Amino acid sequence: MAVDLPLPGAMESLDYAVPERLRPQVRLGTRVQVPVRARAVQGWVVAVHQGPPTRPLREVAVVLDSEPLLGPEELDLARWVAARYLAPLGQVLPLFLPPGQRPDRRRTVRERHLRAYRLAVSEEAARAALAELVRAPRQRQALEFLLEQESGPVPARELAARAGDGAARGLLERGLVEAVPLSLERNPYAGWRDPTPPPRLSPEQAQVLQEASRRLEGGGTILLHGVTGSGKTEVYLRLIETVLARGKQAILLVPEISLTPQAMRRFQGRFPGRVAMLHSGMSDGERYDQWWKVRRGEASVVVGARSAVFAPVRDLGLVVVDEEHASSYKQEETPRYHAREVAVERARRQGALCVLGSATPSLESFLAAEEGRLVRLQLRHRVDGRSLPRVRLVDLRQELKEGHQGLFSRALEQALASRLERDEQAILLLNRRGYQSFLLCRECGAVVECPHCQVTLTYHKVGHALRCHYCGTEQPVPERCPACGTGELSGLGLGTQQVEEELRRLFPAARVLRMDADTTTRKGAHDQILRRFEAGEGDVLVGTQMVAKGLDYPGVTLVGVIDADTSLRLPDFRGAELAFQLVTQVAGRSGRGVLPGEVVVQTYLPEHYSLQAAREHDYPSFFRRELVYRKRLGYPPLSHLLRLLVQAPAADAAEDEAGALARELKERRRGGAPYRVLGPAPAPLGRLKDLYRWHVLLVGPLEALLEAGRAVRERRPGRSCQVVEDMDPVSLL
Repeated sequence: MAVDLPLPGAMESLDYAVPERLRPQVRLGTRVQVPVRARAVQGWVVAVHQGPPTRPLREVAVVLDSEPLLGPEELDLARWVAARYLAPLGQVLPLFLPPGQRPDRRRTVRERHLRAYRLAVSEEAARAALAELVRAPRQRQALEFLLEQESGPVPARELAARAGDGAARGLLERGLVEAVPLSLERNPYAGWRDPTPPPRLSPEQAQVLQEASRRLEGGGTILLHGVTGSGKTEVYLRLIETVLARGKQAILLVPEISLTPQAMRRFQGRFPGRVAMLHSGMSDGERYDQWWKVRRGEASVVVGARSAVFAPVRDLGLVVVDEEHASSYKQEETPRYHAREVAVERARRQGALCVLGSATPSLESFLAAEEGRLVRLQLRHRVDGRSLPRVRLVDLRQELKEGHQGLFSRALEQALASRLERDEQAILLLNRRGYQSFLLCRECGAVVECPHCQVTLTYHKVGHALRCHYCGTEQPVPERCPACGTGELSGLGLGTQQVEEELRRLFPAARVLRMDADTTTRKGAHDQILRRFEAGEGDVLVGTQMVAKGLDYPGVTLVGVIDADTSLRLPDFRGAELAFQLVTQVAGRSGRGVLPGEVVVQTYLPEHYSLQAAREHDYPSFFRRELVYRKRLGYPPLSHLLRLLVQAPAADAAEDEAGALARELKERRRGGAPYRVLGPAPAPLGRLKDLYRWHVLLVGPLEALLEAGRAVRERRPGRSCQVVEDMDPVSLL
């Protein structure tokens, strides 16, 4: 029997003998507990071999499941994910399970039950007993209430509220009722529903829906390329209606947790009682109950973030990946899968249709459409004939020349003032939280860095603290420079806190809301902020990239991008693509109602082709220009990329290991391997969490990179070194 273990480095399955007493319970997909050295760990049965073992084997200790949690489809897809992303199968399999199922956890998540009561006799006998309860009016009242119920057992609290605490005990003693456990669903979205009736489709939407519906039977992949505000979500809803009418189920992925409440209200309004939600912002108990709701077939539609692609949907008819370009679909920890690619593969395996939707498709998806590897359907116009917002690029170099050094350009300040006068709403984007990016010494020029990471500490005015946004280190602001001991520290750079403060200074009467990682740590905070904004309790919403995608508020007529150059400064070949996507997406939040929209983009690089294309809402011209650049360098989407990240506590150990790794790979290339080796080089973030980081990049065909990755996996890295393999990374930091 082969069992895969969720242990780092356990890439292949291990063999164990099954004792006679456990053989009836051991089946494919069941979890087991097995010994590894001196530890008892969890594994999964992924293969069963009949006959005696060829060598002495340790035995399976415990079978953890009465029924297999994983079927053949899940096991096959897990093997594909493990192979495609060079991940241990034992670390992929937990993605398919409800949370809290590890036996080494202090607290295992289980169903939550309430004490409830139901009749223990026939209805005829219960009615006859009513006459005997003349002198026990409370018991009689409780029994009458139970007889009225048609929905099953009644919770003890509800019965006590009707007839008092002692009534149920009396009926129990008489044998008229029995106590039973009643399963309680932990659902944070219970009762959430948007009652708005479905809108009438535009001719363009109707045509796209007809074409997509025609492909539901045969499966395949569609790129739904629609401008912001063109009604892509309504197309998704209509497709799901068709899928449910055929007795099948659907999965909708959204890129940000902040989008799930809005999506949940809309989808529960359309499919009441049939929607389950899955994302990391929910508690383990809530996700556990929602997972089982899907598994039992009680939910036909799953809405969620990245991990929802693994939901236990048995009869899949449709997978929708909304905002398919979003980098958040790529997991940054092992297993480093991309949910978009998993969605396409899962749909293919289950004969379902996969729809990739975006106003700014990833270059990978758009090139696949251009080459005929998937079908592209277009929504070129906004619904109800609304125009796309006018985008204005403000050259901050010119602002400085003319003596204006404020946080907001004159154009943005004037636009904000006019919106506030007219009681309209605005969104301001700055993809950097905190108050100031770093503190600089006026004497020696040193900056205050994280003691564990090679990054500057961000100043947070709230709490007057310095924080590392990578490892979480927090420390008080020093009075003097830690490097020279004498210099005063000055804050430089911008953060969302400073934008909020400047807004309040310029417009004291404005009601300002801020949404970033600092204001949304508390459960439900995303939804609370957005509901206040939707209800008109905020005039201006300030936020990081979580305000850039998917939000639909008709009152917003102005969007301001405080610094459009952040992505363009990144040491990453995708910088221009990220800049185009972010500006286009946040611009799309403006003018979605009756009033026209305006966008003010502040930049030091107004001539950059990504910003010029965003100003004109011209995706094709951006794609053509960017593809020339990628082709010249041989980068994705024209190839694949494998990042080998070497981490070690000592700087020289990381450098030496990366050098040895690069030499071995270059030697393989001289032997005919069809890939290029770039590096070794220090990673842009050269030290994180006390680990020094170097990387080696391989560029080439997918199969060649996977073969190289498997070879790297088999080698033993130097002492104290760790090699992380990241296939097709979205970030090279």
